[in-house]
Amino acid sequence: METHNEYANAMEKRSNHRVICSEDVTFEFDEETCKGIMQNMSEGGFYIITDVRPEKGSAIVLNYYSMFCKSNITFHGVVTRSDELGIGIKLRLDATEIG
Repeated sequence: METHNEYANAMEKRSNHRVICSEDVTFEFDEETCKGIMQNMSEGGFYIITDVRPEKGSAIVLNYYSMFCKSNITFHGVVTRSDELGIGIKLRLDATEIG
């Protein structure tokens, strides 16, 4: 995307509003615990900056401490994409744990 307007237009096409954040997270897949930074999140998923590249379709469990909720939150999801910076995750909302 070359201009701010092109970026804004692309963001408007998303099915869920994204919230920009910078939260340290840990996530598990294939019995490995990995670290990353959650860059943005929405009702449908999130993007994690990480050096780890689980395959598309891999199930993950993500944990982080929410300053807003003042609680640990565990999300279950599936890797939907991977690029040079990190991974996109689609949430399984039926499996979210708070507390």
